[in-house]
Amino acid sequence: MTAEIVVPAWMHTQISAEQYDSWSEEQCAGIEIVDGMVIASPSASKRHHRLARILANALDAAAGPDWNADTDFDVRLQDVPLTNRRPDVIVYRAETIDLTPTRPEHVLLVVEVVSPGSETTDRIVKVDQYAKVGIPFYWRIEQAATGVPIIYTLRPRPRHQDLPGRRDVHRHGEGHRALLRLGRSWGRVRKRAASRRGRQWTSARQSSGTAPAGPGTGCEAGCAVGAASAGPSRNAPVRTS
Repeated sequence: MTAEIVVPAWMHTQISAEQYDSWSEEQCAGIEIVDGMVIASPSASKRHHRLARILANALDAAAGPDWNADTDFDVRLQDVPLTNRRPDVIVYRAETIDLTPTRPEHVLLVVEVVSPGSETTDRIVKVDQYAKVGIPFYWRIEQAATGVPIIYTLRPRPRHQDLPGRRDVHRHGEGHRALLRLGRSWGRVRKRAASRRGRQWTSARQSSGTAPAGPGTGCEAGCAVGAASAGPSRNAPVRTS
């Protein structure tokens, strides 16, 4: 006979942003919120955490003083209905480190490490969600049965080429060396993308006195970044040794 599991009442009801913001860090750990409903995530494996940490360290070193790369914290995609995602790695503006919640206009890149049970969410659902709120870059790391990570990068397509929210997928290589190489090379891509996103951020703050809000502005920046950064060097797979 097994013990009965008592699920907290708040996991059965739709919650607001105000309610969530009043919760403790312990309550918020290990969950995401989609359309106001709590989605519990199982504890990730040590391999999962290691892949995220390796990439975050490489990205942080390449990001420069204006951007930070950290792991596993909430990104507020929308307030009503409340939707929070918790990417495995986030590259975000360094000046927003003390702002809560982190919003899409603060973010340049998110990374998800696919685990058993998260395949559909990471490969399909989050691709669409992150693109629609204007986060320019989304990378996905697959954990193959061999234990060798496979890295995919996804960029928004320009609006005139396809429907908003659609992304081009590029396989960038396999293995930890490819992971490190991609993270270190991020500096070159980041300079072009961050320059445009930084001008947008500064212009919006000067005109309104606050950070830009809403998916429309961010998506336009993201689609433009995707078009500007396309090229043979970015599309070619990374060879590993």
